[in-house]
Amino acid sequence: MTVRDVIEARKVDYQVTFGSPAGQRVFEDLAQFCRVATLESAYAQGDTNETMMRLGCQEVFRHICLHLGLTTEQLVGLYLPGRKMKIGETNDA
Repeated sequence: MTVRDVIEARKVDYQVTFGSPAGQRVFEDLAQFCRVATLESAYAQGDTNETMMRLGCQEVFRHICLHLGLTTEQLVGLYLPGRKMKIGETNDA
């Protein structure tokens, strides 16, 4: 199995998981919990540990969003060592 095959399978898993009505409700709950569906900042004034925890939650949510919104090729570009792609770019020359 190639790296592309693994990433494609993972992308499908994310789509199946969050594509159902129940999965969409979980996704929306995670958006609230991870503070990405709000204007509230991840910064917790005077509490570095809380700030780091909030940033970690947002990183996990972004990871989920990447698997739902990017093509397999874009994901491959992000996963491979020495990647040169940025979000929104393609491997097309």
